[in-house]
Amino acid sequence: MDLLLKAERQEKANIMTQFELLKSKINPHFLFNSLNILAALIPEDPVRAVEFTNRFSKLYRGLLELHEQPIITLEQELEFAHSYLYLQKMRFSDSLHVQIDTADDPQHYCLPPFTLQILLENAIKHNVVAEKQPLHIRI
Repeated sequence: MDLLLKAERQEKANIMTQFELLKSKINPHFLFNSLNILAALIPEDPVRAVEFTNRFSKLYRGLLELHEQPIITLEQELEFAHSYLYLQKMRFSDSLHVQIDTADDPQHYCLPPFTLQILLENAIKHNVVAEKQPLHIRI
């Protein structure tokens, strides 16, 4: 019995270590992508670049707060995902269409932080997002 309990604890510790490693990779990757978006916006539209910077600052503050939590509510995750999408739509405007269908009571469901944001980021990164080829994402 003690051996089984010890094995379960070790497995949980391994999973938490992998999760922490994943989270540590998300923040630099997210920061790098956001700075690239900002760099592209500056020559195109300086006013939007300032708005992007303000929104990004608020979003990154939220990212740092959620980063410390192993599990968050679906409601928190949706708020973060919508903030992330707002920034992406500033860059891609009408070329990016996202529909997120949610449960009736999102505060009663939990998941690891950044789950939706990672899905959205990868969908945008690995597909064409252009005026002639808009990207449609449905979750």
